[in-house]
Amino acid sequence: MNSTRMITVTSILSLGTIVSGCEKSQDAQDQTNPNKNTDQQSLVVGFQKSQITLLVARKEKLLEQSFQNTKIEWKEFPAGPQLLEALSAGSLDIGSVGNIPPIFAQAANKSISYVAYEQVPKKALGLIVDQASPIHTLKDLKGKKIALQKGSAAHDFLNKVLVKADLKWEDISPIWLAPAEARAAFTQKSIDAWVSWDPYLNVIERDSKVRTLIDDEHFPDAYQFYIANPKFLSTHPTAVPKFIQATHEANTWIAQHPQEALNFYSKTVGLDSDIAKKYLDKRPSDITVKPIDALVIKSQQTIADTFFQEKLMPTNVDIAKAVWK
Repeated sequence: MNSTRMITVTSILSLGTIVSGCEKSQDAQDQTNPNKNTDQQSLVVGFQKSQITLLVARKEKLLEQSFQNTKIEWKEFPAGPQLLEALSAGSLDIGSVGNIPPIFAQAANKSISYVAYEQVPKKALGLIVDQASPIHTLKDLKGKKIALQKGSAAHDFLNKVLVKADLKWEDISPIWLAPAEARAAFTQKSIDAWVSWDPYLNVIERDSKVRTLIDDEHFPDAYQFYIANPKFLSTHPTAVPKFIQATHEANTWIAQHPQEALNFYSKTVGLDSDIAKKYLDKRPSDITVKPIDALVIKSQQTIADTFFQEKLMPTNVDIAKAVWK
């Protein structure tokens, strides 16, 4: 067993110990309230099209194996903000998003809880311009119209780019568009640049003559998060380690079946195999889903503080308060 898997299993077992304590507390409550029903009849999972971990978990019915006698329902979303809106409203139990949507959701007093994370592969996020664009340096972005999904990982990435270029948000014209709308605007040349993530970047790089002005390899590691509805967690505290175990098994399957994973992802997402391969090649074979730790909380808090200081959010947030314990 390699060190990464040892860490993963240890994390899961540690989390299971915590949950065991929760279960004892829950048992005591149930003894005083015998009418309370904690049976998990359903689990509603939110996902985005690019997230192969959850796609494989759905394909291999890994959640069904972890959550026996539970109906698993899947709902697809175009981006993280829309997913967390549904989760906060109670129509989702758990879902996967980038690092920025939960910060904006928490600032808007949405009901969310961080439960796990995984590292985002490098070169999976970038800022592109047309091949013939006069934009050749980061300084050239001044005064330009740049499309991005508001409240997404692209939002944080563009903020880092502007800081690196010694520019402010007032120096550009952000155009808030979902990926599909942004692609249309970029193709029609009604915007000057577009910040997005894979597989959208891979597709536009193949179909159009573009240049990547800068990608996320130039910045510190970023994370993708698994977020749950707090009410769901209070009723089903044992769901988190079961969910993490299912995602671990999904990632193990991907690593052990590279060609089958490629064929499946290409067909499911509707991508040519060469595009799907580019996406999967960027993904570390030992990627794992882990419980939230202090380092990740600090990373998120730094982003939240920066967004507040840059007046990108009306109020600051305490990330630790939204972390499920």
